[in-house]
Amino acid sequence: MQKQQLSESEVLEKLRSFCAYRERASSEVGVRAKELGLSADKIDTAINQLEQEGFIDDQRFAELYARSKFRQNQWGRYKIREGLYSKRVKESFAEIALAELDQDDYEKQAKELIEKFDGQGYAADRIFQKMKAKGYEGDLVYSVMQGMKLV
Repeated sequence: MQKQQLSESEVLEKLRSFCAYRERASSEVGVRAKELGLSADKIDTAINQLEQEGFIDDQRFAELYARSKFRQNQWGRYKIREGLYSKRVKESFAEIALAELDQDDYEKQAKELIEKFDGQGYAADRIFQKMKAKGYEGDLVYSVMQGMKLV
């Protein structure tokens, strides 16, 4: 069965619903618009309209993404930055969002993760690798591990 071609206004309404469900980056909306059959020249127009209506805001997306990945997934700054870049968020927005992460909370979370991995019986070098994979800075991990007398 052949897909029915949606009108431009129907696509725009679907994109509004798509954006209302959760915060989206403009690149995600562009991909969705293309999937819905919107032509390349009309995608930019639709994104601009959704930005004016407040459905899309890459700065707001970057801040929410950074906060949620830090709190829920326990990611470090490097991994969050890469995630934002993969969503094609501007570097300036990514840096602002990362700067808003509280340094004390960041270090506390790093320490808690290291304690968790240590409690699971991992060797110091494996803990270091796991923390790097989570996106934490090597010097921070090393200093926390030194303070815990793991290295």
